[in-house]
Amino acid sequence: LNQDLTNVIKPEEDARQAALVLKETLRETKSKFNFNESRLHFVSESFDNVFNKIDKKFNQFEEYLENANYDEANEILSEIEKVRVLLDTLIDKIPNLCDVINDELPEKIKNLVEKYNDLLLDDLPLQHLNIEGNIKAINDELEKDRNKLKSLSVSGINDSIDMINQLIDKLYADFDVEIAAREEFLKAKESVLSEFSNNEKVSVKISNNMLKFRRVYIIDKEHETQLVDISKKLDDVAKDKRKLDAYIYN
Repeated sequence: LNQDLTNVIKPEEDARQAALVLKETLRETKSKFNFNESRLHFVSESFDNVFNKIDKKFNQFEEYLENANYDEANEILSEIEKVRVLLDTLIDKIPNLCDVINDELPEKIKNLVEKYNDLLLDDLPLQHLNIEGNIKAINDELEKDRNKLKSLSVSGINDSIDMINQLIDKLYADFDVEIAAREEFLKAKESVLSEFSNNEKVSVKISNNMLKFRRVYIIDKEHETQLVDISKKLDDVAKDKRKLDAYIYN
């Protein structure tokens, strides 16, 4: 009779003992959550929802025990333990992700925009870099990451953060290339314009002298061809100079 009673009572006792152990580990998980609550504020509502669902699961566990449905009760405990382990892992991972997504990257974007606006004020042509489009793409990606965190999902977020950092670094590198290119251009501009002006003066002088020479001398075909070629090259250079002027002054 005692053995029969033990066989009846033991499954319930084992289940309740397992529940007590699980509740203790869950209490430790909640304590860790509370300790990190300031850094988990962004997702605290999501965690609270999960903890509330766990409480409901324990109520369901009690109902199964009262009806001697021990297999179902133990299955509930198994489900709760899986969720608890996941929560424990997320509490370790999410604070850093929240810091990066909500603080570090927005600060980087802010600094990037400020740098971009400063360069625009300095009349540096940057339209071809599509900065506004890239910044919008970064902000859209960050919003996706925030929504994932709100759903307590961290899948792919580190890759997303790496991609955003790489893009920001690339845009800064593009700025440096444009700044260096303009410095090189400005450094060479004066000497190029001066040389063109001198060549233009020489060309005018040659043309004027040729009018005088033709009154006295017969210019052979070879030299006539050379003069035409020189004149054509000077016209091409003049066209390039007009393009350069348009670039400078527009």
